[in-house]
Amino acid sequence: MITKNCGGHAPALPDEPTDDDAALLAAARGLGDAMRPHADALRLDKALSEVEAVVRAANRYFDSMEPWKLKKSDPDRMGDVLAVSLETLRCIAIAYQPFMPDAAGRMLALLGVAEGPDRMLAALPAGGVPAGAALPKPKPVFPRIEDDEGA
Repeated sequence: MITKNCGGHAPALPDEPTDDDAALLAAARGLGDAMRPHADALRLDKALSEVEAVVRAANRYFDSMEPWKLKKSDPDRMGDVLAVSLETLRCIAIAYQPFMPDAAGRMLALLGVAEGPDRMLAALPAGGVPAGAALPKPKPVFPRIEDDEGA
């Protein structure tokens, strides 16, 4: 949607986020702190549960905000929703790195996050994709799996 509706450039996070925006951003940026006690206790299943909870919250947010409809009725709000979603995806990809390094790395590359310290869990509270940053052409992170019948 960013490629199609924002010319392939990262939209800016809202100056005045809604309560829904702020709640999702806080959950996403807090993933490092939420995961750390579980990882320290070697409860990797619990650490992953924290990430999965944010993934589900992001899905609910995106579905409820309906940015595809906002394009016509409120393009500025559409940009805000896409920016919040982009930042949330950045945090999710960083959190998934210890579990799926290749896939998370591909996801971060698609989000315009370069190799280096911005890909570490410590970068979650801050960082982010700069507004206006050019994003690469989107492509699937996971290949499509076809069954024997081609479905």
